[in-house]
Amino acid sequence: MLEVALLQIDAYCRSSGLVVAGYYQANEHYNNKEMDNVAKTIGRKIVEHFPEACIFMIDNALISNKPVSEAYRIYSMKDNQWRMLEKRHTVDEDTLATTASLLKLDVCRKLIDFDNHLDNLKYDWRNLEINEMLSRCM
Repeated sequence: MLEVALLQIDAYCRSSGLVVAGYYQANEHYNNKEMDNVAKTIGRKIVEHFPEACIFMIDNALISNKPVSEAYRIYSMKDNQWRMLEKRHTVDEDTLATTASLLKLDVCRKLIDFDNHLDNLKYDWRNLEINEMLSRCM
């Protein structure tokens, strides 16, 4: 199913002038902030088509509805291994405020992934509703 999802997502992006530039993951368990084999596999598949791709790992323990700038780790492929970027990327205040607002509204519960879509085709994996909310916040 993963290959089907990636093929469909890739076809959509190509027809829309977009690229799949990375993958994000928030692990199920609160204290788990490590990349699992699923993330590594998906990341490798994406890197085959977009070498600058990254994996964006959420640190669940740092997520709150108060603005936190470093609740994530970014990994990139170097020497055929996923390596965490040492340089911290700054997040501007508007982005932090928007993120905090979305967390307060519990928008993450509305996020639809490709598995949800495959379970019920009425669920749109493109998350147009959330994208519209983000557009209004900017």
